Amino acid sequence: MTETERLLKIIKLSKSGNSKSQFELYNLTYNRAMGIVARYITNKHDAEDILTESYYKIFKNIGKYDEKKDFYNWFHRIIVNTAIDYIRKYKKLKIAENEIQEMNLFCRGNDKNDLDYCKYLEAVQSLSPQYRMVFNLFVIDGYKHREIAEKLGISEGTSKSNLVKAKRKLREIFTNLKYLNE
Repeated sequence: MTETERLLKIIKLSKSGNSKSQFELYNLTYNRAMGIVARYITNKHDAEDILTESYYKIFKNIGKYDEKKDFYNWFHRIIVNTAIDYIRKYKKLKIAENEIQEMNLFCRGNDKNDLDYCKYLEAVQSLSPQYRMVFNLFVIDGYKHREIAEKLGISEGTSKSNLVKAKRKLREIFTNLKYLNE
């Protein structure tokens, strides 16, 4: 059985309310979900709250998922929207340096790719929440400025401006890292 066939089987059983299959789906998708949330939230406690809410929404609405479409796109949207709603609701605007370090759950290996990812994640997490959300939504998640503006309740111009400022800040961070590593 291929991974896609296995996933579809787990989804079908989850739709029927099979708790064992729901737990299996949770285990199968948890790392991916945490990776998405880690780009938006720097605090581990908040990330876990978002994941709990996301999985609640996923299992509540799994009956609406169309099996002809890509599951991970549907899954991804729910998690991103939940993270944005959480940030808006609780106005998480301050970042503590220890929270950035705390959230680097994926940065335990010595593999060069892991280290590159860790540097990227730390840099993105160091952006202000407004810049981080616009950067993630536009660059990583593929939203258009119009969609970002609607989601965040800002103007398209503000979305574009925040993206430019986020890219400038990231360029500055990576330039400084380059000099530090030489």
